[in-house]
Amino acid sequence: MYLECELYTAINMIWLITGFSYHFTYFITDRFTDTIYLFRYIDILAVHTLIPYIIYHSKYYNYY
Repeated sequence: MYLECELYTAINMIWLITGFSYHFTYFITDRFTDTIYLFRYIDILAVHTLIPYIIYHSKYYNYY
């Protein structure tokens, strides 16, 4: 049965990769740069939009 696992994986990879990149880059450089701010804003946007989307989609479509 096809349950749109690719969609779930893609959504999770967006916020996991941006969050990891933001924290790891800050850990390495120990200062805020434009790249860190970019990853940080993408991470904040992804977490606050994609996670509720996953919850909504899972509840009403019985996926995941």
